[in-house]
Amino acid sequence: MVVNIINNKDFKCLGIFLSKKNRRFKTVFKNLKKTSMYYFFYRVIIQIIFNCFKLNVKGLIKEKSNVLSGEKLEDAESYFQDADFILLVNFDIKISNNLLLKYEKKFINVHASKLPNYSGISPYFWQWVKGEKEIGVTYYFPGKEIDSGCKIHESTFSILKYKSLFDLHVNLMKKISKEWAMVIEKAKEIKLYNKEPDIIKFDQSKYYGLPDKPLINKMHKKNKCLIKIKSLIKEIKSEK
Repeated sequence: MVVNIINNKDFKCLGIFLSKKNRRFKTVFKNLKKTSMYYFFYRVIIQIIFNCFKLNVKGLIKEKSNVLSGEKLEDAESYFQDADFILLVNFDIKISNNLLLKYEKKFINVHASKLPNYSGISPYFWQWVKGEKEIGVTYYFPGKEIDSGCKIHESTFSILKYKSLFDLHVNLMKKISKEWAMVIEKAKEIKLYNKEPDIIKFDQSKYYGLPDKPLINKMHKKNKCLIKIKSLIKEIKSEK
């Protein structure tokens, strides 16, 4: 397992880190009673698509093979020394407090909501089914608690037109890919000028877990679906 360091004229070097999905698979299996088999298979498809095509970091890399996967940050620590930032892409594992202190304001995470609202798992799904007109995208330096830390940037993404979660997800990830360079510039300013960013505090009352069966049923009642085969085929063809 290796973390790739990417050179770019705008920043010295950048570490990109994709977590493996084994732990998430195990989590889904353990919580299968709370969710549905339909949602589980959707997650499997999404993980395969995004591991293959790296849609959420395409704007930063020249070759898809440049983004490698890993699960233990400690195993890749030798690569952190030369990196200005380490982007945590699809990263669902809590970073140890020791690493957070040692590499302060070096990790950058992204969450598909206006934190602290909709913290937790699949935030865009919860917002989409609940009828939100748009969702937030929060980029931040991670803190000690889940989905907490120092905010770098926040943007919005309209979700009204999407009838399938897959279409929403793919287009959201492409938006994030385009915003990374700007986010990195803002992160550099915060570090260079010691700016005081807004603090994101974890709020248990705003935390959402795996989408449950009532949410899946609510989605169907609104004539929405998780994925359309035509959309899946179209996306795979466009990435070849």
